[in-house]
Amino acid sequence: MADGLSPARVRVIKTLQTLRDRRPVNSLEYAAADHAIELVLNEARPADSFLLVNALKDARSVVLRQRRRANARFAELETLDNASGILPDPPSAAFGGSPETGLVWSDAYAQLKAWGDQQPVRTARCLEDWRLGYSVVESALRMGVSRRTLTTERKTIRDAATSLLAEAA
Repeated sequence: MADGLSPARVRVIKTLQTLRDRRPVNSLEYAAADHAIELVLNEARPADSFLLVNALKDARSVVLRQRRRANARFAELETLDNASGILPDPPSAAFGGSPETGLVWSDAYAQLKAWGDQQPVRTARCLEDWRLGYSVVESALRMGVSRRTLTTERKTIRDAATSLLAEAA
């Protein structure tokens, strides 16, 4: 971008801004147009006659994928937050584990969660993100730390879980 934006990119960005501004802020079209602007700014993307159409199509698929992943993540939270206070079966129970195995898993996780609550906030957040299935990259971005720092936090949690299981046995 040392030379600035080409006139074609500027026209496409103005068109996308107009499209975005006509939509409600929380709509799919708004998010897709907003993400498409970022895609158009990438100089690796060819500035041909299909730049606008391709950027919108790609942005829409990215936004839809992000929303599907977010819905899948938060669906687990809804099952955990129930009125009776009874924890549902852990994910490992769905793979043929017995109810006893599920109970042991729940007890072990409760001990690990209690340990995590006594640790720095970053460790507790790392444990929660790990439980929710966030990857190292996603969790690092959410927490504002490097991937290496997050990997170290996960190793600390893994070591704590191993020592808690050894104490219980």
